[in-house]
Amino acid sequence: MSRRHMNRFTIEQVLDIAEVIHSRGSRKVWRIGDYILKQTPYDGVNNEVATLRFVQQHTTIPVPVVYDEWLSPDRRFHYILESRIPGKSLKQCWGVLSRKGRERIARTVLKYMQELSQFRSDRLESISSNKLRLNNFVPKPYKVLLNIWRTDNDIFDNEYRPALLSSGVDDGVILVLKNTMPPCQGQYTLTHGDLFTGNIIVDPVKEQVTGIIDWESAGFWPAWFQYARITHGAGGWDDEWKALLSRAMRATHLPPHSKHGRIWWDAVYELLDHPGSSLAREWIKKIIRYLAGENVSLDNYDGFGL
Repeated sequence: MSRRHMNRFTIEQVLDIAEVIHSRGSRKVWRIGDYILKQTPYDGVNNEVATLRFVQQHTTIPVPVVYDEWLSPDRRFHYILESRIPGKSLKQCWGVLSRKGRERIARTVLKYMQELSQFRSDRLESISSNKLRLNNFVPKPYKVLLNIWRTDNDIFDNEYRPALLSSGVDDGVILVLKNTMPPCQGQYTLTHGDLFTGNIIVDPVKEQVTGIIDWESAGFWPAWFQYARITHGAGGWDDEWKALLSRAMRATHLPPHSKHGRIWWDAVYELLDHPGSSLAREWIKKIIRYLAGENVSLDNYDGFGL
Protein backbone atom coordinates (compact mmCIF):
# COMPACT_ATOMS: atom_id res chain seq x y z
CA MET A 1 0.00 0.00 0.00
CA SER A 2 1.25 3.47 -0.84
CA ARG A 3 -0.11 6.93 -1.40
CA ARG A 4 -0.59 5.94 -5.05
CA HIS A 5 -2.93 3.16 -3.95
CA MET A 6 -4.68 5.55 -1.58
CA ASN A 7 -5.26 8.03 -4.38
CA ARG A 8 -8.40 6.16 -5.44
CA PHE A 9 -9.89 7.85 -2.38
CA THR A 10 -9.33 11.24 -0.85
CA ILE A 11 -7.25 11.39 2.30
CA GLU A 12 -10.39 12.51 4.10
CA GLN A 13 -12.29 9.39 2.96
CA VAL A 14 -9.48 7.14 4.15
CA LEU A 15 -9.25 8.88 7.50
CA ASP A 16 -13.01 8.63 8.02
CA ILE A 17 -12.62 4.85 8.35
CA ALA A 18 -9.25 4.94 10.12
CA GLU A 19 -8.73 4.57 13.86
CA VAL A 20 -7.15 7.55 15.61
CA ILE A 21 -4.54 6.15 17.99
CA HIS A 22 -2.81 9.41 18.90
CA SER A 23 -3.85 13.05 18.69
CA ARG A 24 -2.08 16.03 20.16
CA GLY A 25 -2.66 19.39 18.56
CA SER A 26 -1.91 19.07 14.86
CA ARG A 27 0.05 15.86 15.40
CA LYS A 28 -2.10 12.82 14.60
CA VAL A 29 -1.56 9.10 14.10
CA TRP A 30 -4.10 6.76 12.48
CA ARG A 31 -4.21 3.00 12.23
CA ILE A 32 -5.46 1.73 8.87
CA GLY A 33 -5.50 -2.04 9.10
CA ASP A 34 -1.85 -3.12 9.26
CA TYR A 35 -0.64 0.37 8.35
CA ILE A 36 0.12 3.50 10.32
CA LEU A 37 -0.36 7.01 8.92
CA LYS A 38 1.42 9.82 10.76
CA GLN A 39 0.70 13.51 10.36
CA THR A 40 3.15 16.05 11.78
CA PRO A 41 3.41 19.82 11.26
CA TYR A 42 5.95 20.58 8.54
CA ASP A 43 8.50 23.25 9.43
CA GLY A 44 10.97 22.59 6.64
CA VAL A 45 12.73 19.71 8.41
CA ASN A 46 11.69 16.07 8.62
CA ASN A 47 14.42 13.47 9.04
CA GLU A 48 12.38 10.52 10.26
CA VAL A 49 12.10 8.55 7.01
CA ALA A 50 15.84 8.76 6.31
CA THR A 51 16.57 7.69 9.88
CA LEU A 52 14.18 4.73 9.76
CA ARG A 53 15.73 3.46 6.54
CA PHE A 54 19.26 3.86 7.91
CA VAL A 55 18.42 2.05 11.16
CA GLN A 56 16.68 -0.76 9.29
CA GLN A 57 19.64 -1.22 6.97
CA HIS A 58 22.49 -0.95 9.48
CA THR A 59 21.20 -2.27 12.82
CA THR A 60 19.13 -5.08 14.31
CA ILE A 61 16.64 -2.62 15.82
CA PRO A 62 13.06 -3.43 14.77
CA VAL A 63 11.50 -0.30 13.27
CA PRO A 64 8.50 0.40 11.01
CA VAL A 65 8.88 -0.15 7.27
CA VAL A 66 8.25 3.09 5.37
CA TYR A 67 5.98 2.78 2.32
CA ASP A 68 5.62 6.43 1.39
CA GLU A 69 5.91 10.03 2.56
CA TRP A 70 4.48 13.27 1.21
CA LEU A 71 3.54 16.84 2.06
CA SER A 72 0.04 18.23 2.12
CA PRO A 73 -0.73 20.51 -0.87
CA ASP A 74 -0.39 23.59 1.33
CA ARG A 75 2.91 22.21 2.79
CA ARG A 76 1.58 22.55 6.31
CA PHE A 77 1.82 18.84 7.15
CA HIS A 78 4.17 15.95 6.54
CA TYR A 79 2.74 12.42 6.20
CA ILE A 80 4.41 9.04 6.61
CA LEU A 81 2.71 5.78 5.67
CA GLU A 82 4.46 2.91 7.44
CA SER A 83 3.94 -0.60 8.75
CA ARG A 84 2.41 -1.20 12.15
CA ILE A 85 4.70 -2.78 14.73
CA PRO A 86 2.86 -5.68 16.43
CA GLY A 87 2.30 -5.39 20.16
CA LYS A 88 1.42 -2.65 22.61
CA SER A 89 3.33 0.35 23.86
CA LEU A 90 5.28 -0.07 27.07
CA LYS A 91 3.05 2.67 28.47
CA GLN A 92 -0.07 0.59 27.83
CA CYS A 93 1.15 -2.62 29.43
CA TRP A 94 3.65 -1.49 32.08
CA GLY A 95 1.33 -2.48 34.91
CA VAL A 96 0.96 -6.10 33.76
CA LEU A 97 4.64 -6.81 33.11
CA SER A 98 6.70 -8.77 35.62
CA ARG A 99 9.80 -7.30 37.23
CA LYS A 100 12.02 -9.63 35.21
CA GLY A 101 10.13 -8.72 32.04
CA ARG A 102 10.67 -5.01 32.64
CA GLU A 103 14.36 -5.58 33.28
CA ARG A 104 14.66 -7.67 30.11
CA ILE A 105 13.03 -4.89 28.11
CA ALA A 106 15.44 -2.33 29.61
CA ARG A 107 18.43 -4.50 28.68
CA THR A 108 17.13 -4.86 25.12
CA VAL A 109 16.60 -1.11 24.72
CA LEU A 110 20.09 -0.50 26.12
CA LYS A 111 21.51 -2.95 23.56
CA TYR A 112 19.79 -0.99 20.80
CA MET A 113 21.21 2.25 22.21
CA GLN A 114 24.69 0.73 22.09
CA GLU A 115 24.17 -0.26 18.45
CA LEU A 116 23.20 3.29 17.56
CA SER A 117 26.14 4.81 19.44
CA GLN A 118 28.60 3.10 17.09
CA PHE A 119 27.60 5.61 14.40
CA ARG A 120 29.27 8.97 14.84
CA SER A 121 29.50 12.38 13.24
CA ASP A 122 31.68 15.43 13.70
CA ARG A 123 28.60 17.68 13.75
CA LEU A 124 25.32 18.12 15.57
CA GLU A 125 23.09 16.95 12.71
CA SER A 126 20.49 14.49 11.47
CA ILE A 127 21.24 11.25 9.62
CA SER A 128 20.43 13.10 6.39
CA SER A 129 22.84 15.99 7.24
CA ASN A 130 20.01 18.40 8.08
CA LYS A 131 19.35 20.51 11.14
CA LEU A 132 17.96 18.59 14.10
CA ARG A 133 14.58 19.02 15.69
CA LEU A 134 14.94 20.74 19.04
CA ASN A 135 14.09 17.68 21.18
CA ASN A 136 14.23 19.83 24.35
CA PHE A 137 17.99 20.26 23.89
CA VAL A 138 17.27 23.95 24.37
CA PRO A 139 13.75 25.21 25.08
CA LYS A 140 12.81 27.66 22.34
CA PRO A 141 9.65 28.94 20.66
CA TYR A 142 10.71 27.20 17.43
CA LYS A 143 11.12 23.52 16.67
CA VAL A 144 14.57 23.06 15.12
CA LEU A 145 18.11 24.02 16.06
CA LEU A 146 19.39 27.14 14.34
CA ASN A 147 22.17 25.40 12.46
CA ILE A 148 24.41 22.35 12.16
CA TRP A 149 27.04 23.06 14.84
CA ARG A 150 30.46 21.52 15.42
CA THR A 151 32.04 23.31 18.39
CA ASP A 152 31.01 23.75 22.01
CA ASN A 153 31.29 27.52 21.65
CA ASP A 154 28.94 27.55 18.66
CA ILE A 155 26.37 25.43 20.47
CA PHE A 156 26.43 27.46 23.66
CA ASP A 157 26.67 30.94 22.10
CA ASN A 158 23.99 30.36 19.47
CA GLU A 159 21.55 28.05 21.23
CA TYR A 160 21.86 28.32 25.03
CA ARG A 161 23.02 31.89 25.57
CA PRO A 162 20.04 33.55 23.78
CA ALA A 163 17.56 31.43 25.73
CA LEU A 164 19.24 32.23 29.05
CA LEU A 165 19.45 35.95 28.27
CA SER A 166 15.80 36.08 27.28
CA SER A 167 14.89 34.53 30.64
CA GLY A 168 16.86 37.14 32.57
CA VAL A 169 19.73 34.95 33.78
CA ASP A 170 22.72 37.01 34.96
CA ASP A 171 25.72 37.37 32.65
CA GLY A 172 28.00 35.96 35.35
CA VAL A 173 25.90 32.83 35.72
CA ILE A 174 25.76 32.40 31.94
CA LEU A 175 29.57 32.54 31.81
CA VAL A 176 29.81 29.87 34.51
CA LEU A 177 27.35 27.70 32.59
CA LYS A 178 29.46 28.05 29.46
CA ASN A 179 32.62 27.10 31.34
CA THR A 180 30.97 24.05 32.92
CA MET A 181 29.05 22.76 29.88
CA PRO A 182 29.80 19.06 29.22
CA PRO A 183 31.81 18.49 26.02
CA CYS A 184 29.83 18.20 22.81
CA GLN A 185 32.49 18.47 20.11
CA GLY A 186 33.85 15.04 19.30
CA GLN A 187 31.02 13.37 21.21
CA TYR A 188 28.26 13.21 18.59
CA THR A 189 26.67 9.75 18.45
CA LEU A 190 23.48 8.51 16.84
CA THR A 191 20.71 8.66 19.43
CA HIS A 192 16.95 8.03 19.32
CA GLY A 193 16.36 10.95 21.63
CA ASP A 194 12.89 10.12 22.98
CA LEU A 195 12.82 6.67 24.58
CA PHE A 196 9.79 7.20 26.77
CA THR A 197 7.30 4.37 27.29
CA GLY A 198 5.00 5.42 24.45
CA ASN A 199 7.73 4.85 21.84
CA ILE A 200 8.73 1.33 22.89
CA ILE A 201 6.48 -1.43 21.54
CA VAL A 202 6.45 -4.79 23.31
CA ASP A 203 4.78 -8.19 23.27
CA PRO A 204 3.07 -8.14 26.71
CA VAL A 205 2.82 -11.95 26.82
CA LYS A 206 6.43 -12.74 25.90
CA GLU A 207 7.58 -9.52 27.60
CA GLN A 208 9.90 -8.71 24.71
CA VAL A 209 10.55 -5.60 22.64
CA THR A 210 8.95 -5.78 19.19
CA GLY A 211 9.89 -2.33 17.93
CA ILE A 212 11.00 1.24 18.55
CA ILE A 213 8.92 3.99 16.93
CA ASP A 214 8.89 7.80 16.49
CA TRP A 215 12.40 8.64 15.27
CA GLU A 216 11.75 12.25 14.29
CA SER A 217 14.06 13.59 17.03
CA ALA A 218 16.86 11.11 16.30
CA GLY A 219 20.25 12.28 15.13
CA PHE A 220 23.84 12.83 16.15
CA TRP A 221 23.54 14.29 19.63
CA PRO A 222 26.26 14.67 22.30
CA ALA A 223 26.77 11.27 23.94
CA TRP A 224 25.81 12.61 27.37
CA PHE A 225 22.49 13.92 26.07
CA GLN A 226 20.91 10.46 25.72
CA TYR A 227 21.31 9.88 29.48
CA ALA A 228 20.15 13.39 30.35
CA ARG A 229 17.16 13.07 28.02
CA ILE A 230 16.07 9.80 29.64
CA THR A 231 16.38 10.99 33.22
CA HIS A 232 15.21 14.58 32.78
CA GLY A 233 11.80 15.19 34.32
CA ALA A 234 12.06 12.24 36.70
CA GLY A 235 9.06 12.04 38.98
CA GLY A 236 6.58 12.06 36.12
CA TRP A 237 4.19 9.25 35.17
CA ASP A 238 6.90 7.13 33.56
CA ASP A 239 9.55 7.63 36.22
CA GLU A 240 9.71 3.89 37.02
CA TRP A 241 10.84 3.20 33.46
CA LYS A 242 13.31 6.09 33.50
CA ALA A 243 14.80 4.81 36.75
CA LEU A 244 15.08 1.26 35.42
CA LEU A 245 16.71 2.24 32.11
CA SER A 246 19.10 4.73 33.72
CA ARG A 247 20.21 2.10 36.26
CA ALA A 248 20.90 -0.32 33.40
CA MET A 249 22.95 2.37 31.65
CA ARG A 250 25.02 3.09 34.74
CA ALA A 251 25.70 -0.61 35.22
CA THR A 252 26.93 -1.36 31.70
CA HIS A 253 27.05 1.54 29.25
CA LEU A 254 27.15 5.06 30.64
CA PRO A 255 28.47 7.46 27.97
CA PRO A 256 31.24 9.91 28.93
CA HIS A 257 30.15 13.00 30.90
CA SER A 258 26.63 11.61 31.42
CA LYS A 259 26.19 12.49 35.10
CA HIS A 260 27.86 15.84 34.58
CA GLY A 261 25.61 16.47 31.58
CA ARG A 262 22.45 15.57 33.38
CA ILE A 263 23.08 17.96 36.28
CA TRP A 264 24.22 20.76 33.97
CA TRP A 265 21.20 20.35 31.68
CA ASP A 266 18.78 20.29 34.61
CA ALA A 267 20.46 23.41 36.01
CA VAL A 268 19.92 25.20 32.69
CA TYR A 269 16.23 24.26 32.72
CA GLU A 270 15.86 25.35 36.33
CA LEU A 271 17.45 28.73 35.59
CA LEU A 272 15.27 29.26 32.52
CA ASP A 273 12.18 28.77 34.68
CA HIS A 274 13.60 30.46 37.79
CA PRO A 275 16.54 32.77 36.87
CA GLY A 276 17.40 33.36 40.51
CA SER A 277 17.26 29.73 41.55
CA SER A 278 19.57 28.92 44.44
CA LEU A 279 19.03 25.21 43.77
CA ALA A 280 20.50 25.50 40.26
CA ARG A 281 23.44 27.45 41.64
CA GLU A 282 24.14 24.68 44.12
CA TRP A 283 24.10 22.13 41.29
CA ILE A 284 26.57 24.28 39.32
CA LYS A 285 28.86 24.59 42.36
CA LYS A 286 28.87 20.81 42.62
CA ILE A 287 29.90 20.52 38.97
CA ILE A 288 32.69 23.07 39.49
CA ARG A 289 34.08 21.05 42.40
CA TYR A 290 33.80 17.85 40.34
CA LEU A 291 35.64 19.40 37.39
CA ALA A 292 38.34 20.71 39.76
CA GLY A 293 39.13 17.10 40.68
CA GLU A 294 37.49 16.98 44.10
CA ASN A 295 36.00 13.70 45.28
CA VAL A 296 32.41 14.71 44.57
CA SER A 297 29.67 12.21 43.75
CA LEU A 298 27.25 13.23 41.01
CA ASP A 299 24.70 10.57 41.98
CA ASN A 300 21.35 11.32 43.58
CA TYR A 301 21.88 15.05 43.38
CA ASP A 302 18.18 15.87 43.31
CA GLY A 303 16.64 13.06 45.31
CA PHE A 304 15.26 11.09 42.36
CA GLY A 305 18.05 8.53 42.50
CA LEU A 306 18.22 8.08 38.74
